[in-house]
Amino acid sequence: MMRSPKRYYALTVLAGCLFMASAIGACSNSDAVFLTPMAEGLHVGRGAITLYVTIAGLATCLLYPAAFQLQRRFSVRAVTIAGILITAASCAGMGLMKSIVGIYICAVFRGAGVTCYCNNMVALLLNRWFKDRVSTMTGIAFTMAGVSGAVLNPFFTSLILAFGYQAALFVRAGVILLLALPGAVFFVREYPADVGLEPYTSHRGSRRPGAIREQHEAPLRAKSCLFFLLAAFMILICAASRLVDQISGYAESIGQGPRIGALLASSYMIGSVLFKLLVGVLDDSIGVLKTTAGGLVLALFGILLLLCFPGSVFLVMMGAFFYGVTLALGSVTLFAVVCRVYGEKMSGTAMEYLTPFSALYPPLLTVYGVLYDVTGAYTAVLLLCGGLCLTCLLLLLLIESRAKREARAESASGS
Repeated sequence: MMRSPKRYYALTVLAGCLFMASAIGACSNSDAVFLTPMAEGLHVGRGAITLYVTIAGLATCLLYPAAFQLQRRFSVRAVTIAGILITAASCAGMGLMKSIVGIYICAVFRGAGVTCYCNNMVALLLNRWFKDRVSTMTGIAFTMAGVSGAVLNPFFTSLILAFGYQAALFVRAGVILLLALPGAVFFVREYPADVGLEPYTSHRGSRRPGAIREQHEAPLRAKSCLFFLLAAFMILICAASRLVDQISGYAESIGQGPRIGALLASSYMIGSVLFKLLVGVLDDSIGVLKTTAGGLVLALFGILLLLCFPGSVFLVMMGAFFYGVTLALGSVTLFAVVCRVYGEKMSGTAMEYLTPFSALYPPLLTVYGVLYDVTGAYTAVLLLCGGLCLTCLLLLLLIESRAKREARAESASGS
């Protein structure tokens, strides 16, 4: 029996932390250390093995609307438990597959399972439980994706070197279960009203600073220019953030071994952890526009370090660390941008319509692998990621300008 109602809020954040550690940290963010050994074991190219990451990402993105519908029809607890079990089973299944086709089939199921308890579902749950400091709470939960990735990448690498990638995949499935299942079974409640509470507020105002619409929610026009600008921003920032899948291969391409590759992946994850916390706090204090623009500039600095100093382990680790901010921008900030444009009440519905567009970013992940196969180096991949960050900065400015223009037009028509 809970002694304090505040514990329900804490346990909701804890559940979000466990879900992110399982669905992203132990699953998606650990793909990097498996790609090379899986490609060698199955005798396929880097582009072919990277395609399984693309397939899993496509399944996740395309099935988000179905996951939202399922959580409305059934309990959130039932949907999350089903997703966790499917994800763990698919990862274990990969360890049994002898062909790349079998890996692709398992990737579809992995993507379907992850859909039920990863980024947008966690953000939606926290948005229901917290009226104030939503970005800060989301940042705390999302940091666990990086923390778990930083811890698990060296662990999985050691398992691969000692026992092979297939045994490591079985262990990975067990870790996915152990991390997420307790939170789904014991901590998840869909709304505060389910336990007689209201959304948490610090009584200092629930709006993020600099909100475009202070008095009313924005209408959701799915065919408007603003909507498609947001969709393009989502696609490109998500694609840019997935350089993590190639970072171990980048280390080997500059003459470093798999252990340095694991350290680079961990540096990337540690950067994402710290920046998710920082981005969440800054979103709530100085506003999402300044925070996101600053993060994109920092990511470009990280790309420069990776491009210009491949001979220095320290500097490429710092480059990976700074570029880790893209994972924060593609998770914490993304939902904050939507809330800024459409308002808090409409943000969940907006994400339901917007998320399928992110299914267009996984093909870019295959392009990363193909670029390496064609050129034999990661220079073109890094330049592409830098171009994506610059484009996201431009889109952010266009979204801000367009949203303010529409808000002024709505105010003028209403007065």
